[in-house]
Amino acid sequence: MLMNIKVIWLILLAAVLLAAVGGGWPGRDAGRREAEEMSRVIYTHPEPESTNRWRWHDSGLPEGSWFGFIADAEELATLLKERPFLAGRLPDGVNWEREGLVVASLGEAPSGGYAVRIVEVAAAGGRIHVKTAIKSPGPNDMVIQVITYPVDAVRLEKEALPAAGAGSGVTPGAGPGGSPDRSSGGPVDPSALSALEWLFTDQEGRRLAGGQWAAGR
Repeated sequence: MLMNIKVIWLILLAAVLLAAVGGGWPGRDAGRREAEEMSRVIYTHPEPESTNRWRWHDSGLPEGSWFGFIADAEELATLLKERPFLAGRLPDGVNWEREGLVVASLGEAPSGGYAVRIVEVAAAGGRIHVKTAIKSPGPNDMVIQVITYPVDAVRLEKEALPAAGAGSGVTPGAGPGGSPDRSSGGPVDPSALSALEWLFTDQEGRRLAGGQWAAGR
């Protein structure tokens, strides 16, 4: 009798394991599809693995750091007025009717050895999550003792953003400042873009915002 109970338990255990391995849990595939639909990647850096060893050693971000989205020439002019050191360090020739700029700037870094890179841009509902990688020199690193201005900027098609309606997404650019392929369509309503929430985080999941640290979400 005891042997029969053990056999029954073994059969039940085997069935459970087969269901888990084979994806037979009720709703498992549906949940995965829902998660994929909720988050849509619209930009990926061509070499994201190149930042795997990047580390941030400082206690805060350099003065003048800024992370955000520039939707038109007027916003760009405002940014350059506030941070003139960005002049000449951002992509030019942007078609503001169809494109915008995602900008990640570390402001005025006190020395060499600082860097920032936009690794991925993903859309989920009305939020755009920009994953970045940042690095600063370690205590034993030898760097040039001169102020530097680390910045990365990526062009995005406005049609690829969720507030702009349906879109097929953006083909990854050729690197910082790279221009993705355009999809067909008319101008995007600026008021729709203003409703988007932009979330910038570093490789540790910490939120980046204008020189301030906050917990990533």
